[in-house]
Amino acid sequence: MAGSLALSGMASGVDTNAIIQQLMTIEAQGKTRLTNKQSQSQAREAGLKDIQAKLTALKTAADALNADSTWKSAQTADSSDPARIAATILGGTAGAGSATLNVTRLASAAQHAFEYDPAAGGNLTINGTAVTLAAGTSVGDAAAKINAAGLTVSATVVHDEVNDRDVLALAAKTTGAASEFSVTGLSAAANDRWERAGTNASYTIDGKAGTSTTNVIENAIPGVRLTLKTATPSPVTITIGSPATDQNAAKAKVQAYVDAYNGVIDLVNAKTTEKTVPKATATSDLTKGQLFGDTGLTSLVSRMRTVSSADDYTNAFDSWSDLGITTGKASASTSDAAKLGKLQIDDAKLSDLLASSPEKVKTLLGTLSKQVDSFVDAQSKLFDGRIASEDTQQKALSDQMLQMDDQLKLKQDRLQAQFAAMETALSAAQSQQAWLQGQLAGLPSWG
Repeated sequence: MAGSLALSGMASGVDTNAIIQQLMTIEAQGKTRLTNKQSQSQAREAGLKDIQAKLTALKTAADALNADSTWKSAQTADSSDPARIAATILGGTAGAGSATLNVTRLASAAQHAFEYDPAAGGNLTINGTAVTLAAGTSVGDAAAKINAAGLTVSATVVHDEVNDRDVLALAAKTTGAASEFSVTGLSAAANDRWERAGTNASYTIDGKAGTSTTNVIENAIPGVRLTLKTATPSPVTITIGSPATDQNAAKAKVQAYVDAYNGVIDLVNAKTTEKTVPKATATSDLTKGQLFGDTGLTSLVSRMRTVSSADDYTNAFDSWSDLGITTGKASASTSDAAKLGKLQIDDAKLSDLLASSPEKVKTLLGTLSKQVDSFVDAQSKLFDGRIASEDTQQKALSDQMLQMDDQLKLKQDRLQAQFAAMETALSAAQSQQAWLQGQLAGLPSWG
């Protein structure tokens, strides 16, 4: 209690608590420095992990350059009038050549409209399945109940403008002459505008007649799917190309590799050119520039460029540039991307080579894929080591901060005890002084 009373400063008139807090703030500056160092280490680690992730993405993209799926054989099926007839390869191999089609009629679903009295409801039978509509069921609810019954027909409500009433329109869910259905319990609508019989599609291929219950026809041309969209006023030619490398698939993988490569360049450049902030106090500023000028990262980019431009050991092509993939030459007038050494693709040149020499392109890209795999694996080990080192440093800093917390606690306790003793002693002195003054005041005066 005495210590608590003394710390209030009642004896000395001094705010001893404030003094202790100021002294502890000075003592805690060492911990602040440790906290800042830990934040900076965490920023370095995060930056290294981000770059390592970009390298992993580069390896994935490089692996795809050598994947069988990238170099699978593909065929094209082209229509001279795709708005009327579309053509696609089914997935196997179709015979190369062309065929002439005429479509005289599309397949359609049977459709009929019926009168419906909401007040009366009705007991319906549609294709042998009963649907009971209670009296008072609206025409909209009737359509919904029919649709919920899981039948081979669907229902909708249409308005008969001639007779100014809503009617139930039922349509088969499939097309073709066999889509006809039966309905009992309802009368045919007075307006027959929605009446339609189910029909098969009719067409000719190279003069030979054919029919289909649907407008999607498979193997009328072996290995080809035809989608009939409308009747043809004039013949439509379907051309099937010879099996060849899927240029679009290969180009997409090359583009993905280039994007991944440039992603590494961009991130490394951002990290190594970001400068520190002098006399920073905010955490956001303290963590800036922690990889500025990092020689390990700049040399990584240099080695990555070498790997990505290495000659093919079979001499299929000399380098990337032979495929139309270059970094451009850096000069005062070139773009920032070229100055950084980012890759760019000459689409026309790559397309020509994929068409004329796909195996040679595949060979070079396969070599690149293996080189990049080895490069990334080696770099990942280096990054693992650097990241582990940052983890170790952060743990050591955490341990130091825990020790400093203990030291600061002891320091604060010691200061509180010292100031408490001072206040107690001062209070005792003041009490003794008051007693002496009282004694002196009680002595007789000598006149």
